[in-house]
Amino acid sequence: MTTALQLDEKQFPPNPDTPVQVAETFVERSRIPLGFTERSLRRGFEACMSLWCVRGLWLRGGSWSGLVVSGTSYDLETCASCYFGETLRRLHSGNWTGHCGNDGSPNFYTLAVKFGDYVFFPSHYVAYRISNGRRDTGRVGDCLDVCMSSMRDGTDHRRAPLPGPLPRGNAS
Repeated sequence: MTTALQLDEKQFPPNPDTPVQVAETFVERSRIPLGFTERSLRRGFEACMSLWCVRGLWLRGGSWSGLVVSGTSYDLETCASCYFGETLRRLHSGNWTGHCGNDGSPNFYTLAVKFGDYVFFPSHYVAYRISNGRRDTGRVGDCLDVCMSSMRDGTDHRRAPLPGPLPRGNAS
């Protein structure tokens, strides 16, 4: 079985600049103040994810189909995944790996940010959150709480693979 990082590079050539451009456009066009900070992920991006049911309404010049970046239209799932991954890449000195396409489906399998030996697929969290909602997936901050130490030191510290239900505080 082929993993995401072993895909045919002729079919899916690496394009590490593309997610950066998509993320920067996402930040520029967001009606919700966003930046490339952890606080922005926990508050602003959480608000974007919570508003997903009214897709595109938080973007200036956005629509159901997403955003146009350098002449190519990217769906909102791709834009959100690029923003999530690019913010983490900047915060923890990661590197984009794989291929960023203009449809969310291929990105689920091909686009990742690598932090040493730890590989994070932002599309996995975004797609799971869109499909299952915050109740089953947890907040953006829950995902960060699980993954940040792995990003900092480049070692996978997770006990359970993502995506999936994330641990929460006391369940009382």
